[in-house]
Amino acid sequence: MAVILFNIRNNPVYIAKEESDLKLHRGDLEDIKADGRLKTISEDEYNSLLTKEKTAQLVGDSVVLEDVENHDGNDGTVSISMSSDDFDSMKNMYLEKVSNILDSKDSDLKREGLDSLKTRLQAFKSGLMNVDKSSITFPLTVNFAKYWVDNESSEFFDDQFIS
Repeated sequence: MAVILFNIRNNPVYIAKEESDLKLHRGDLEDIKADGRLKTISEDEYNSLLTKEKTAQLVGDSVVLEDVENHDGNDGTVSISMSSDDFDSMKNMYLEKVSNILDSKDSDLKREGLDSLKTRLQAFKSGLMNVDKSSITFPLTVNFAKYWVDNESSEFFDDQFIS
């Protein structure tokens, strides 16, 4: 089961596939759990938050998910159209972020309980470096995260988590 961590204003701060992943950023998980701000969510909920299809808020003791409404300010919905160059830009941004976190948190990732996370982050980096665009039809009509979750073999990490 995935988890979501909320701040004291009941807004989401981090989502993670495994609770132990949060130890990379937070040393006070037990306090946060005691406050009721660390909640378990399903894999489907995790993916919908990861791909920005839903937002979350903590209401009382419950996680409330709401659909994200994309509006352009004029007539309603905004269609996504990601070109090959846009895809490359997003891929390079995520590659830089995951490389930076692997470097900056290297000693933390060697701690007990974080070895699985390090392996998964390295797999994400490798996947980004080796993505085969020849099988992708552009323009994409989904965001980068949604494409990755639906089509690639390595796990995708939330932008906030790897920043």
